[in-house]
Amino acid sequence: RDVTGVQTCALPISHLDDAKLQAFLDAPPTPYVGPKQDPLMAQQAAGVIVPNKIYLAAFERAGKKSYARVGALRVTMSEYDAARIIRWTERRGNSMGPGDLIPVRVAKIDVKHGSGKKGYSETVEEAQLAQRPEVQSALVAVDPSNGHLTAMVGGYDYDLSQFNRATQARRQAGSSIKPYIYSAALENGYTEMSIVPDAPVSIKTAAGWWSPHNYKATFMGPVTLRTALQHSLNTVSVRLVAAMGVDKVIEQIRKFGITAQIVRHPSIALGTPEVTLMEHTYGYATFPAMGMEVKPVLITKIVEIGRASCRER
Repeated sequence: RDVTGVQTCALPISHLDDAKLQAFLDAPPTPYVGPKQDPLMAQQAAGVIVPNKIYLAAFERAGKKSYARVGALRVTMSEYDAARIIRWTERRGNSMGPGDLIPVRVAKIDVKHGSGKKGYSETVEEAQLAQRPEVQSALVAVDPSNGHLTAMVGGYDYDLSQFNRATQARRQAGSSIKPYIYSAALENGYTEMSIVPDAPVSIKTAAGWWSPHNYKATFMGPVTLRTALQHSLNTVSVRLVAAMGVDKVIEQIRKFGITAQIVRHPSIALGTPEVTLMEHTYGYATFPAMGMEVKPVLITKIVEIGRASCRER
């Protein structure tokens, strides 16, 4: 497996026989994914490669060179990805022949020739493998000093899925909720050097006795809050919630801007509340902001095309 977490190669993804293959090689580039009503379809039909779009391609070898036939267009294959494909075909049971298709993106890269005053660079197109992942993720980056949203990724490909995992997906916070709980402890008489036992614990609930444990089935004994947070000890988090009361902990979590529904149960100590990545990121931004609430700022300026005026926040 490579750093992307998917198998080094999972090829091919499709196959065309004889007449269909020839028709493919004579046709304009064919997108791999995307809705039927695509505003860029006119460009694609004209044989123009659209940046960041995934296309079907036939892999070709000519001497030491490798190419991707993106329809009628022949694009040089990335040396790195060509080597990946060749390694994959050398494994027992793997093969790729005429008519087998792979997913690629065509990127523009700068290639340098020569050096010194005689050196120059040119921009060339290069085909790179673009395997569609089996899982998707999200990313949110903010500036804690002003709340500006600097980056947001809601998924792998908008054409494939319009669901924004950064703002719409709710997932249990898990142990990432613990800083909120420890901040509540610091506001309720605890210090970073307060001693709390890391030992088996049982809490009586309406459904019976609840006995959570650490990720590892070991206990460290009496520890400081600093050490407990450092090692993400579940039993200490549970003891803090039990000592302060669920309502105080929920009130503290709300101060960080978390608006998700929170069930009144001691299990919030282990992060059972389901939050979005967006609100959780802004909640965490409170810490580098020295305890000040960081409110989302998504748009700072609106400029009207063709006019010099703009509205700025």
